[in-house]
Amino acid sequence: MPRPPTSMRSLTALIAGLATAVAGASASAQTPADPHEIAPLVEEYCYRCHGPQTQTAGIDLSTLVEQRPLVKNRETWTRVIDVLEKGKMPPASAPQPANDVRQQMVGLLNRDIEQFDYSTIDDPGFELMRRLTHAEYDNTVRDLFGVELNVTDRFPSELTGSSGFENSANTLFLQPSLMERYIAVAERVVDVALPTAPTSAVHRASRDLIFVATPDAQTSDTDAADTVLRRFLTRAYRRPPSEEEVVKAATHYATGRAAGIGYEDAVKQALQAILISPKFLLRVEAGTETDVPFAVSDWELASRLSYFLWASMPDQELFDLAGRGALSDPDTLAAQVSRMLADEKADTLGDIFAAQWLGFQHVGTRIWLDPIDNPWCTDSLMTAMRDESSLFFLSLLRENRPIRTLIDADYTYVNEELATTRYEMEGIT
Repeated sequence: MPRPPTSMRSLTALIAGLATAVAGASASAQTPADPHEIAPLVEEYCYRCHGPQTQTAGIDLSTLVEQRPLVKNRETWTRVIDVLEKGKMPPASAPQPANDVRQQMVGLLNRDIEQFDYSTIDDPGFELMRRLTHAEYDNTVRDLFGVELNVTDRFPSELTGSSGFENSANTLFLQPSLMERYIAVAERVVDVALPTAPTSAVHRASRDLIFVATPDAQTSDTDAADTVLRRFLTRAYRRPPSEEEVVKAATHYATGRAAGIGYEDAVKQALQAILISPKFLLRVEAGTETDVPFAVSDWELASRLSYFLWASMPDQELFDLAGRGALSDPDTLAAQVSRMLADEKADTLGDIFAAQWLGFQHVGTRIWLDPIDNPWCTDSLMTAMRDESSLFFLSLLRENRPIRTLIDADYTYVNEELATTRYEMEGIT
């Protein structure tokens, strides 16, 4: 059958249709089938440099885009957002997304990264085993024995890594040189905290805290040592000890007795062994072989609370609640947080957490001026400046002030030297 003649109008319509089809094809190439899915856009515009074949700067977005939620790799995706917004990527030599598509990519990534709803994740991750920081070690020894010793001043310096925090599990290694220091100070801690003939109220209180049982007509040396060591193990390990752990500590005691040393010295020998145990030096949670999220035990919760708020071991009230399984009760937990924040031991949130967060822990050490040219830059002034920032942060926390107070507060904390030297304030004594 002969083809009918094509009119100019029909030809124009055909060309228009073809043009529309081409434009549609072009538009569909820049818009993913699912407008809420970033993967097709990343594949189209990013795989040339960061895909299966080529990984410029070691970045393979074809792998990362499959790891959901994307916030798992927040740092990398934040960099992607930045270069997209600035028009630096894709490179000029590569096909470019239209402006609306570029904005769409930024919007999708921001939604998945910056606006991610963490409450949708039913996966708390896992708690890494971590060593006590030097500050945590000193504080734990203080609360364990009831006496301030501060024995870590000669320990190797802590590492902070990219986080800026000394309690990051990624940097809390147990180096051989540090282990040597732990072994050396264990004997010193026990000898100084528990002198044979205490002359001060502090040392008498320390002995009462540790030697909760003594041999007498009704109690044998072995039974008394067992009572002392069980209680000490519970406090040192921040949980009830296993029978195997009790037997191991008792063996150290028995070895000392067999060597002819007295009851107290044999107990001290066992205490020294406990102080160099990884179960004291490391914060370890039991965990379980499962893919299903589970609640930590009350004992582990007590340690998480105390080392976060106090940078130290739990106190007896937390231990008692954990022993009864009551700490995880929401009302009880809230009450304990309030109690702990009101305690002076929570000052570590200003002296340690805020100092490392805001960087003022280095004022007077890494950050200082030569006192020869700046005679006003004294050690006492540097201390006052650190105290000012620490006390200010604690006031925000304890008084539950809004976060904007960091910017627009109309108060601060100064002593006379800081007030007159830096702020030119009068009447401060």
